[in-house]
This record gives sequence, C-alpha cells and structure tokens, in this order.
Amino acid sequence: MKKTIIIGLCALFPGFSLVAQKAEKQSVLQDKAHEWKVSGQLGLQAGGAIPIPMSALSGDDGAVNAQVKVYPRLAARLGKRLSDHWWAYVGLNYASSGITAKARVKNQRIKEVKNGALDVKYFTGVSLVEMAFAYAEFPVYAEYTISPRNKLLMGLYGAYKVSGKFETTAVKGFTSDKPDNVHAEVRPSDNIRSNFSSDLRGWDFGVLLGYEFAVFSRLNAGLHLNFSPFDIFKAEVDYFDYTMHPLRGSIMVSYDLFRR
Repeated sequence: MKKTIIIGLCALFPGFSLVAQKAEKQSVLQDKAHEWKVSGQLGLQAGGAIPIPMSALSGDDGAVNAQVKVYPRLAARLGKRLSDHWWAYVGLNYASSGITAKARVKNQRIKEVKNGALDVKYFTGVSLVEMAFAYAEFPVYAEYTISPRNKLLMGLYGAYKVSGKFETTAVKGFTSDKPDNVHAEVRPSDNIRSNFSSDLRGWDFGVLLGYEFAVFSRLNAGLHLNFSPFDIFKAEVDYFDYTMHPLRGSIMVSYDLFRR
C-alpha cells in the first residue's frame, strides 16, 4: 500500500521525485561544507608476496597450491578537501598478511645446517613456503569523486616491518651442489627447513589503489589494494632466481569520527 502511494505521488507530482533524489544526494554529500575530517577504519586483509616471474614457483607442470590467510586490519586517516571532486589523505594502518603454499620448484637454493655450519644447496622437487608479515603502514593518497556515492583512490604508501617470517621446507625431491645435478634424495621423513626471515627487508614502499562507496554521509565501504615493485628480501640476498613482491588486498569500512 505504502509503495503504491509513493508511486502515485511521483506520477501526479513529478517534482516530488526530483526532491527525493536531491535529498538523498545531499544526505550523501552533506560533508561538502567540511574541509577536514578524521576517520577510523576497520576491515579484513589478505595477501603476502608473489614471485616475479610468476612461473618461478610453478615447476614444469604448473602445480601450485596456496592458502591465503585473512587478518583484521585497523587504520585511521586524516582528510583535507582540495576541491568538489578531490580529497587528500594521510593515514596510519596496521596491516598483516600471510600465505602458505606448496609448489614444485627447480634448482631452488636452500639453507642446510650440518655440524653447526651453513651449507647452501640446490633443491628440485616439492617445496612448502610459509610467509607472514606485519607492517605499520603510512599511506598518502588522493580520492576522486566520480558520483555522489562512488569514489576512486590512488596514491603511495611506505611501511615499516614490525615482524616477518619466510620459511621454505624441501618436502620431497633431491638436492645437489650444482644446478641440475642429483646429490641426495629428500624424503618427507627427512625434509629440510630453511629460514630466510632474517633476510627480509625492514621497509616497504609501493602503490595504493582503491574504490569506496558512500553508504551514508559519514560511513564508507571500500576495497584497497597495495602492491610494491620492491623485493621483500635485502639487496644482497641471492638465494632466489626471482623476486618476491608484497601484494595485499583489504575490505574496509570507514567512519568519519570528526569533521570541521
């Protein structure tokens, strides 16, 4: 009945529909009078690091099985209006990510400790990779308003590594002193674990892209994507014939706590 009345009013009074649309638009954009705002953000994040080229961890048959872990994400941001369509933001995020993957590798360097001495060998076979990272992240980005509810984000971020883990386990295959040679068989009962956590860089820089949807005037929901062109390992590390690059994605809700 109520729906019928509203349809009837819109049919009899076309101006009624325009007023309703205008009121909705104003409710979404009523912060146009504000030049500054501070927002709290909460969400879920997943990711880790990907090899470049991607084929580096796929072996000859392309077999890769990965499990991406999901973590809570906490953030805050300060925004300044630049124009009717542009806002500038600086933020502070606590970001965690991690992946467990099993892949076929060829001539991957591993660390094996024998009698207290470090021995670097080549491994071909099935390898288990475990990685987990936690960063204090400092994004700087711009927001462009496409329509009253739709916004695009683009910018850069810097990050300090709070903690990091990168370990590989040679599960099944063979090791050698030189590439493409067979020296010793590796069985699941005597797998070799290599810890590369101390070889991780303590910082990260990259690109931030995103999309946000204005649910209400103060509440936004969105997707954020971070990618770094830099390797997660220190420059002097040469265990791998490929580079690993941070990649994180998050689903966020943002609420404006303060506006002026």
